[in-house]
Amino acid sequence: MVGSRISSRKKTFWGWFFIAIGAICLPMFVFAAVVSKLLPPSDNPVIAAVQNDRYYYLLVPLTLPVLVVPVYFHWLSMHEIFLAASTDLIRGKKKKKTMVEHDIVIQEHNP
Repeated sequence: MVGSRISSRKKTFWGWFFIAIGAICLPMFVFAAVVSKLLPPSDNPVIAAVQNDRYYYLLVPLTLPVLVVPVYFHWLSMHEIFLAASTDLIRGKKKKKTMVEHDIVIQEHNP
């Protein structure tokens, strides 16, 4: 119901905004994690701090294996929901509409 009120232009703006933020953050991380370690020691205190950093250098790559467990459980739950919905369709059972779905249907018929 709330999602239907968001205009297409606003959705497009936020989509491009997040893509731009990701496009800016990725090269910064690659520089901090990989490139800065290959450069000679710097006199600039900011670059020297990035070169001497060992926390984020290891933290970000090590979060990828940890994310496997939540991604697996999310897939498993979606698989169970899909199976339950598909077996109901095969058996011919109709799902009762929730209040939100009912409100959306009413709004679509009464603009």
